Amino acid sequence: SQGGQTIAPEALFVDMSSFNKILKLNTKEKKITVQAGTTWRRIQEYIDPYNLSVKNMQSYSNFTVGGSLSVNAHGRYLGEGPIINSVQSIKIILADGSEVIASPEENSQIFYGAIGGYGALGVITEATLELTNNEKIAQSSRVFPIKEFDEYFIAHIKNNPHIVLANADIYLDNFEKTRMVIWFKTRAKLTTTNRLTPRDENYFAKQRY
Repeated sequence: SQGGQTIAPEALFVDMSSFNKILKLNTKEKKITVQAGTTWRRIQEYIDPYNLSVKNMQSYSNFTVGGSLSVNAHGRYLGEGPIINSVQSIKIILADGSEVIASPEENSQIFYGAIGGYGALGVITEATLELTNNEKIAQSSRVFPIKEFDEYFIAHIKNNPHIVLANADIYLDNFEKTRMVIWFKTRAKLTTTNRLTPRDENYFAKQRY
């Protein structure tokens, strides 16, 4: 999961990585049901032929859905908030062994307690997630004094319907500058034709700009 909170001496955790089936895809309603050990990368590979995309996830695609939900990880999708906002329902096994389906409408206390609950209520086994259209996006960035960030974000980013993703990196040398990176919808001709980053390509350095 994002942050690695479970990695601690004498920690006990459940490895769900082999529990990774795609159970159901509804392209009309743009939703998918998966087992909790499924990675975001596997989901995107599965839905890409339908020109669909994950609606909300954290920066990296190799985390499992269950791990991400357990910490209610945030994403970089503008206006979408944390991952819980794109979850329609979950299936969870509680400490007494009972299996419960929970959503904002059904067993809502369990739903809101389990997502972001770090596994304290039980083991999330399935999740139904909202999807969205896979659209062309372009990237731009700008470096400016960090003291101008609030004003710049409110004026140019916050309510811009064309911006899909936004991220700001603070320069660590003196903490006085930031680089604002945005990805926005575009009709321009594609310059990158790979629909997914190849699995054997290391793209970590590219995120540093």
